Amino acid sequence: MVHDSAGGPAREEVRERGVARGQLLGPIDLLGDLGRRRLTSGHGPVLVGFAAETDDLVKRATAKLEQKHADLIVANDVSRSDAGFDVDTNAVTIVGGGGAETLPLQSKSRVAAEVLDRVERLLLPDPHGSRTHR
Repeated sequence: MVHDSAGGPAREEVRERGVARGQLLGPIDLLGDLGRRRLTSGHGPVLVGFAAETDDLVKRATAKLEQKHADLIVANDVSRSDAGFDVDTNAVTIVGGGGAETLPLQSKSRVAAEVLDRVERLLLPDPHGSRTHR
C-alpha cells in the first residue's frame, strides 16, 4: 500500500467525520498506524516503507524502521542524479531486522523485484512454522 498525503481527505471521509468543507485534516501516518496496530495485536501484514533521503541513509532508515514498527524500509538517496526521480534507474538501501543491504544502480523494475524478493523471504515459514516477519 502506498500513501502520499499531500492532499486533503476524500469527500466520503469528510462526510463521515463531519468536517466542514474546505477544512483540511492533518497528515496521516499510515505506516506508523499500521505498525502500531500490528504491534498491539501481535499479528498483521508485512510492512514496507520508503524513505527519500539525502544523507545518513542507513541511520535514518533504521530510525524509521523502529519508529514505524515496519519490516523493511527502502531508502533512496534523492541527491543522486543517476537514480530515483526522473530517470529509469535506481539504487536503494533496504533496511530490515537483519541489517542494511545496498543494491547497486539498476533498472527500477529490477529494484522492485529485489524488494519483492525480500518481502517473500519474510513470508516464508521459519523452522518453527510461523512467518518470519514481526
